[in-house]
Amino acid sequence: MANPLTQVTDALWDMLEGNSEFATLVATGNRLKYDDRDPEKDATMYADFPWVRIRETAAQAHIYHTSNMSSFTKRYFIQVATGEQSLTSTHDVEFAVIRAYADWVTYLTDLVWTGDGEKFVKESSLLTAEQMLDNEEVNRGIRGWSTIWACSVFFAFKTTAIQP
Repeated sequence: MANPLTQVTDALWDMLEGNSEFATLVATGNRLKYDDRDPEKDATMYADFPWVRIRETAAQAHIYHTSNMSSFTKRYFIQVATGEQSLTSTHDVEFAVIRAYADWVTYLTDLVWTGDGEKFVKESSLLTAEQMLDNEEVNRGIRGWSTIWACSVFFAFKTTAIQP
């Protein structure tokens, strides 16, 4: 079984792809996953939109959060680019992401790490979103709306289980 960080990233994708609305709106080839391949395309065409990627952005560790538990919170960005100036296109994908995240308990809370055999995701939240019409990095040179959702996942482990 994969380490907890990989399990969560995979589960976030499973959560999005498990939503039929998201799966219909975002073609499989436009879901940029940072797994064992290079997902970034050198050139972008209109057929490459909308696209979505999940990026890890920050983490905060608390070793010995309590007398026997350590924890950390990891932040992710769910980035959506539509390649269109129509707000409807970005609203459609944005709402599909919101609806998919409403099911986070199903996808994240049953994850188990082999280090201690315990479920480790205790909480997750979809936080703030930033929307822009001309985000060069996200839109890759094509004028269109983009949304960057911040989300967090709270991990907790027995401290003795994570010690080397």
